[in-house]
Amino acid sequence: TGCCRCPTKEAVVSMPCGGDTGRGLFTGEDRSSSSASTDALTDYKFDPFRFDRPSLCALYGQMLQALGLQEHFAIPEATIAGFVGEASLTYRDVPYHSFAHAFSVTQFLFAFYSASEGVP
Repeated sequence: TGCCRCPTKEAVVSMPCGGDTGRGLFTGEDRSSSSASTDALTDYKFDPFRFDRPSLCALYGQMLQALGLQEHFAIPEATIAGFVGEASLTYRDVPYHSFAHAFSVTQFLFAFYSASEGVP
């Protein structure tokens, strides 16, 4: 179910979290073909259930980039995409405790952290 542990850039194209779009791995689009910006991810009313799993994986990557974590720890995009892709595949397709729910919790904390003043 996916090729998430492959280290080559060519293998990234077949990863569950998307592929090389020429704009980086973390440029997911929702089912209505409109993309979410980092600003949209700071909105407490963000609806992760509008997005498919590969798009949520890409949005997760956008949050890590916005927090500076990818750069600080020098984590390649393919490594993040592979990790998130594999993690997303461990969730069952159920109404509540799904990958969308896990993403929702992560996104809420991202929004809360982003809105906090005085937090480095």
